[in-house]
Amino acid sequence: SELMQEIGVHACTDITGFGFLGHIIQLAKNSKVGLSIQAYKVPFFPEVRDFANLGFIPGGLYRNRDFYTGSVRFAKTIPDYLKDLLFDPQTSGGLLICVSPQKAGKLIDALHHSGVTEAAIIGKTVTEHQGILEII
Repeated sequence: SELMQEIGVHACTDITGFGFLGHIIQLAKNSKVGLSIQAYKVPFFPEVRDFANLGFIPGGLYRNRDFYTGSVRFAKTIPDYLKDLLFDPQTSGGLLICVSPQKAGKLIDALHHSGVTEAAIIGKTVTEHQGILEII
């Protein structure tokens, strides 16, 4: 939080039960922006891909997908396991931080230097399709 305050972020939310997509959709709708997310840049534990491919996914994922699907546009190249991971409800997820493009690199560098090595730039706001996520 100290690094975020020092750099100057616009918003931050913790990813919990509504999953990554649920929380980011709420952020987009409340901010009246669209978002373009690069799915392959979203950090996750490598082993979860195997679990998702085997069908080991929680029931909450289906509820999140049913509720939020209308606000998400997936590129045809996004595999089903990755869609599942993005809808997966978390009980102790990471933080989604929104910062201007001019400050993003500085924040990532500061986070990496402080030991948060998984921090990554995963997307951007867009003026098109307010409240909708484009997953590429």
